[in-house]
Amino acid sequence: MKCTVSRSALGALRAPALTVFVYEKSGPTAQNGQKSVATALRGLSETAAADGFRARAGDLFTLHQRGGKIADRILFAGLGSPKSVKLDDLRVAAAKAARQAEKLQQKHLALALPAVEGESAAAVAQAVTEGVILGTYRFRRYKTSAEERARLATVELVPADPADGRAVRGALSRAQALGEAVCFARDLVNEPAEHTTPTRLAEQAKSFAGRDGYTVTIHDKEDLERLGMGGILGVSRGSDQPPVFIEMRYTPPEKPSKTVALVGKGVTFDSGGLNLKNADGMLTMKDDMSGAANILGIFHALGKLKPTCAVIGLIPSAENMPSGKAYRPGDVLHMYSGSTVEVNNTDAEGRLLLADGLWYGHEQHPDEMIDMATLTGAARQALGDEISAVLGTDQALIDRLLAQTRRSGESLWQLPLEERYWDDFKSGVADMLNTGKAGGGTIKAALFLKRYVGDTPWAHLDIASTAFREKAKGYQAGGATGVMVRTILEYLAPGVSS
Repeated sequence: MKCTVSRSALGALRAPALTVFVYEKSGPTAQNGQKSVATALRGLSETAAADGFRARAGDLFTLHQRGGKIADRILFAGLGSPKSVKLDDLRVAAAKAARQAEKLQQKHLALALPAVEGESAAAVAQAVTEGVILGTYRFRRYKTSAEERARLATVELVPADPADGRAVRGALSRAQALGEAVCFARDLVNEPAEHTTPTRLAEQAKSFAGRDGYTVTIHDKEDLERLGMGGILGVSRGSDQPPVFIEMRYTPPEKPSKTVALVGKGVTFDSGGLNLKNADGMLTMKDDMSGAANILGIFHALGKLKPTCAVIGLIPSAENMPSGKAYRPGDVLHMYSGSTVEVNNTDAEGRLLLADGLWYGHEQHPDEMIDMATLTGAARQALGDEISAVLGTDQALIDRLLAQTRRSGESLWQLPLEERYWDDFKSGVADMLNTGKAGGGTIKAALFLKRYVGDTPWAHLDIASTAFREKAKGYQAGGATGVMVRTILEYLAPGVSS
């Protein structure tokens, strides 16, 4: 999809399809210096209102007018009250309009950017572009039938004020980098697990090698044995697929403002091991490497966004399968940190990989460390499928991430890292068990990870309930969502929406 900024004012535009954003009870937002156009659009929106269009957030109405001055089809996208509209409302509205344009077999869509109280033209343009890119994403690599609808080939943004053209172009470029990073992560997760193996993840990481500021090191099974990464090795025992530990580094041209380590869970398929999941529980377990996919998506965009901080990406990756070689309940694993863990559930494998990855990250002495993982089903019980959980040791870091999600629209909710639950992990034969008693699973899993971050400021993002959706909603696709990619990128390289 090619995204451009119109060099024509709205009155001089001629497009097959145009999206106009409409406020409830206020009509379309006026275009600077285009009163006659605004008047015409207001009249058309009144026609739409007569047919039931109320311009509430999420409402969409298509008006066909053959030979129209500006466009043959005008898609009125509701934003609700002008006093309450948020950037995420723009993403959702733009996504719906773009999908509708595709259903109408349109290959070109113009969008008249609205004026939003308290937001710059650049922030509005970025949100609208993100909505279009993310909302029209589809994974059809294995479909043999013909495409059901046309794909948008060109998207044209029309600034409310022509003087905003330069700022809008910069925002569009940024939105494309963010959107492509999310789609890159989505593709990796949506691939069948037979193709997205630990080795395949390593190959994807290698594709970044040689770019400005990047180094990539792949630690294979022999390296893991030499390093003593017993968590990764233990989980991988039952699989024919060898484990890997991926280490990626981005260094800015100037002295880094800080160093951030990102650690992503890379279980490319989770059968549960000998504690085998049931059929329904196993159905979407190709998504158990969503944290790893997120990090690869983030690194895909770093060279374009050029953050001033150094970024270390760490991906411990393995497949969790049952076999005669698989690790068993009662086995004791010798972790990279030097601690020992008694396994009491082989389906609590993600924390074992992350423990090795986090301790390695701690040893690199970053200023802060963030991990992303589809870690616990309990996260869905606590927060549903719209909100990810965050826990950690550094409140300032958590607060910065929470503030960022309010701009990105990717919701986080902080849960307490309650130390009194630690007694549940006591083992009679090792330093700790890998799971505690039932209840509070998300908190307890984070408590386990806390033992492997040392004194590094750390935040843990449990995305188990938000990384994969059965059906599309808003600008989130059905299947992999790429949730938290935009939030972390905006955190590392703040832009107009930060």
